[in-house]
Amino acid sequence: MLAGLIRPSLYQAELQAHVINDIGYNLKNTPFHCKCMKQNIIDSAEEEFESADYRVAASKGLFDMVAAGRNSVVVKVISNIDSATRSEAIRLSAAASSLDAMPIFIGAKTRKGVIEDSVYHRFGVPAVSLAGLQEILCNRALNYVEKGGRVVYVDGGKMRRRREFLGLSLGNVSRSVGVSRKSITEYEKGGRARPEIAERIENILGIPVTTNKFRSENSDDKHERLYGLEAFVDRKLKKLGFDTTSISGSVFNIAARHDDVILANVSESGRNFRRNAVMLHDISEVTGKRAVLVSNRFSKNSSGGVPVVTREELNAVDGIEDFEEIVEERTEF
Repeated sequence: MLAGLIRPSLYQAELQAHVINDIGYNLKNTPFHCKCMKQNIIDSAEEEFESADYRVAASKGLFDMVAAGRNSVVVKVISNIDSATRSEAIRLSAAASSLDAMPIFIGAKTRKGVIEDSVYHRFGVPAVSLAGLQEILCNRALNYVEKGGRVVYVDGGKMRRRREFLGLSLGNVSRSVGVSRKSITEYEKGGRARPEIAERIENILGIPVTTNKFRSENSDDKHERLYGLEAFVDRKLKKLGFDTTSISGSVFNIAARHDDVILANVSESGRNFRRNAVMLHDISEVTGKRAVLVSNRFSKNSSGGVPVVTREELNAVDGIEDFEEIVEERTEF
């Protein structure tokens, strides 16, 4: 049944998760299988996004890709969802917030077994399987695993409009569904319902009324302890008037927001400078956000299509307009 719903590459990654689960492997103790599975999931997720007309930029470190289409998503692939830490979830949410995007974990299993076609949450970040991702991209609503059991989210406006079109009162629907008028009112405000209740409502109204509603709870955490060049850049950008967010482990470790967002990769050592420049350029292209590299050592005006500003140049900048002008002049289109 699974193979009939999803493409071969997606099926292969999902099947691998089932096999590993069935023969009792502990993914945490089998790094080879874990690494192979993660890459399979990354490749399949990228294919799914591109098939849905999303543009995708690959990354390393905190997240694995950024996808932008009818909305924007920052993706962290992790074979076992339960191995994601609170710190990862907070930083992933902060990175996504900087890109005006939704953070999401994509994985194969939890400690309880293979992930079904439902939305889980790990420290406030939505988590789905590859099959679940495909359902979302096809605009099919999923069940949400929350405290107390599985629920679905109701498209309240759609439900109310259909009920009124059919000439049904709240009482008519509540009696037919077997719930209170108050419950129907809550559903029409966009509330949650048990899947079987939603199915009864859909049977009465004759249309689907469920929807996907992702939530993220960690995007307000903006403060990390910074040192060296990162600390200097953060202080300077704040002094210029930017609202900054520091995100360790991300290809952009400082996001500076004024009218728009500038994604900054601050590198003191120059390690992986070119690789980071290319990834940052691709993320900038996909999201429409400007990007800049700040370095102690790299003296060229740009790298990989991304403008470069030295510490000395940044220190000499007097205002936001001056800094944005430098970024604009050195950006390669």
